[in-house]
Amino acid sequence: FRSERLTAVILPVEGEACIVTPFFEEPSVRQTLGVAADVRVWQEDEDPLKLVAGFLRERKLAERSIGIEETVRYFAVDGLARALPG
Repeated sequence: FRSERLTAVILPVEGEACIVTPFFEEPSVRQTLGVAADVRVWQEDEDPLKLVAGFLRERKLAERSIGIEETVRYFAVDGLARALPG
């Protein structure tokens, strides 16, 4: 089932992937990863899409086109658009 708690995977064309997940999910995410990834966690009082936006800015990807998987829930797409205006 889909949760309101965002877990996101950012797969840049080049470089390491990034996983953004709730703090309590970090151990299971790390155990099941089959590839190297930058794992970033968020607490219940934080906006996880700010972490996604931060990763994209750090990697200088925020101004480039971003592909989003078609079944991603609207709150995530809308939140990312607000975190990365323009």
